[in-house]
Amino acid sequence: MKLFLAFISSFFVLIGFTQQKLNGIYKIDVEFIAEFAEIYRFYDDGTFVHQYWDDVGDQIGIGKYELDKTQITLHYQTINSEFKKMKIIEQNSMDSLSRLLVLNPIIPNEKLKITYQILSDTGLVSTKTADADGFTTFKLAPDQTLNAYVESLNIPMDFKTYANFTLPATTLTKDYLVYPQFYPNHTIFLPEKTIQYPIKIKKKLFRIKVNNKWVWYDKWCE
Repeated sequence: MKLFLAFISSFFVLIGFTQQKLNGIYKIDVEFIAEFAEIYRFYDDGTFVHQYWDDVGDQIGIGKYELDKTQITLHYQTINSEFKKMKIIEQNSMDSLSRLLVLNPIIPNEKLKITYQILSDTGLVSTKTADADGFTTFKLAPDQTLNAYVESLNIPMDFKTYANFTLPATTLTKDYLVYPQFYPNHTIFLPEKTIQYPIKIKKKLFRIKVNNKWVWYDKWCE
């Protein structure tokens, strides 16, 4: 009987733990028009991204998190300096079309809207968009260049970020991997540190206790 009761107890503890899972993008809940915004992105693999904006600047941090019934522990990690600037990686291809993939190396699976124009010496040739995964194919004539404009979609409207880059004319087909630069010079990349907060979780929101005050975050999107 004791063994059975122990099994039942551990079963309900397991259920209670699995209900404490965080996944998706959560945005701070404010009751007034504020000149700031804050979001947490939590992923299935136990990683997170934390972003904050106000009228002075913005901050971003990444790391791993641990969660139990009463508290969350955020282990911030140093952001690779290579990810803080535009980077274009290219290699020659044997295909008939060039291929382009655009990714944000700091924020996994970030939704991006990518519009690009093919330009020639005489003006605009065409305007197209990449697919939802940031991928497209194209072909340039010897006198043509590609100008791309990248918008980060899962960002509060007042703090939207954009990036642009150009691929030069070439007679070769190539594969391109582009890490755009979304972050202004004043962006603060949060350093390595560990922070713990008391936490309470409901179905589509959670709250953490910061400086003895409970702050609510609503699930904004997946």
